[in-house]
Amino acid sequence: MRNHLVKNNRGHGVSCDEYHAGLKLEVRKRVHEEFVKDKIKVIVATVAFGMGIDKPDVRFIIHYGVPQDIESYYQEIGRAGRDGLPASCLIFYASGDFVLNRHFSSTIGNPQFRKHKEEMIDLIESYLETSECRRKLLLSHFSKEEVENFGDRPLSSICCDNCTRKLAMKNAGIKEKNTLGLDSLGRYDFTEDARMIIGAINALGGYYGFGVPIMFLRGSKSDKIKSNLMSDPLYGKGKDKPDEYWKILGRLLLREGYIDENSKTPFRNFGKKSFPIVTVSVSAKGKKFLSSWNENPKSDKEKPKILLIPSSKMVNLLKRQSKEISRSHGGSHMLLPSLPSEILSCPSKSEDLSSSESEIDLPAQHKLYAELIKLRNALAVVNDCMPYMVAPDTSLLGMAKLRPSNLENLKKVDGLNEAKIQKFGNAFVDKIVKFCQQNSLQLDNQVGVSSVSSDQQRGGCSIEDQVLTSCLTDTVRCTYVAFQLQQRDLKDIEKLR
Repeated sequence: MRNHLVKNNRGHGVSCDEYHAGLKLEVRKRVHEEFVKDKIKVIVATVAFGMGIDKPDVRFIIHYGVPQDIESYYQEIGRAGRDGLPASCLIFYASGDFVLNRHFSSTIGNPQFRKHKEEMIDLIESYLETSECRRKLLLSHFSKEEVENFGDRPLSSICCDNCTRKLAMKNAGIKEKNTLGLDSLGRYDFTEDARMIIGAINALGGYYGFGVPIMFLRGSKSDKIKSNLMSDPLYGKGKDKPDEYWKILGRLLLREGYIDENSKTPFRNFGKKSFPIVTVSVSAKGKKFLSSWNENPKSDKEKPKILLIPSSKMVNLLKRQSKEISRSHGGSHMLLPSLPSEILSCPSKSEDLSSSESEIDLPAQHKLYAELIKLRNALAVVNDCMPYMVAPDTSLLGMAKLRPSNLENLKKVDGLNEAKIQKFGNAFVDKIVKFCQQNSLQLDNQVGVSSVSSDQQRGGCSIEDQVLTSCLTDTVRCTYVAFQLQQRDLKDIEKLR
């Protein structure tokens, strides 16, 4: 991995070197000195040797894999920004990293220390998967006073990625409805689904990881599901939710102690390397929860609930299910094309405005187009992608003309495939409907479906033309429109000017 990263960085023109125990002492000294003197910009180091690098102005620390625990992570990121200036820390990880860390912790002989390490692993997992402020969660472990003083601080773009995303949404005027059913503490009621996955693990005897119980819940016909289990009431009961949902819920319940993870004798078949076999079983807490529902005669309201704060991945899955996003008004700090306050107005050959779209609508179209750009940019920030990946400019122009009131009509806009419509369509439709209601504009305008020549045929200026000519002065713009769009001769233009 180290060699791959070094070669990859160098291949992209980044001055880079490696730093680890396998190098001779003189080589390590040279690399360290070159890094401190800014002769090389990046060092790929093992954790132990990376901790020995003494440089106050490290601006970026990237972890490839999950740190051992939250305390180790706190020490490692402490190498960044020691000069007091902002620095960034990034982690690339997979769920298998936690399995490996838990396997290593299971080999610790001292029961108290082993329990402490397991708690620290749970905390780093919570840190990575939270949808709340990461800095606050990190500080909560080391300083309760610091967290108490944290209070309701305003969102900042230099705190963590979650705060940055929320700030971008706030600045763009995006407010999500609480359609997920979260309580006042931000918790979601997972009780029913928790009963299913805990029950599935129990039914399978704790001989597997999460994979087979999830297959069982989703009604798989795999040979791993014994035929006698297919008559179980839980078989296939969770088929309405994807694998990813059940995996994430399983990890949440693992962290909360309803499920135990067990590391069995490693499988050895690849030279000196060994791989732990990890299974999951129902813990004492999980069994108590199941029995309280299966045996307790109390009403459902009196039975125990499992209310958990969903991870960021779980929030995204729940959003996908609800498919309801509400947009509020407000200012935006997103970059927009420069649009004049006065819309292009030029004399036309004909005053015939028999079309259902009057020229009075054009200023409102122009304003709607600007609003759609703001929304498109905000959606790009929230989804961490380029704006054109949400919707190209031509599609925004089409939306401003057609003004669809539902997803079906949105499909008539060029440049939007089914995936984009499913992911972003509701947001655009909500914005268009609200804008049209406030500005008395007609929805589902069929003129917008036809070609842009309809504007030009009656001597007017399409919204595309308005955007293209918005940077011109009034005189130049009027000349351009008369000659290029209205196809007047030079004598007419001379009289016009």
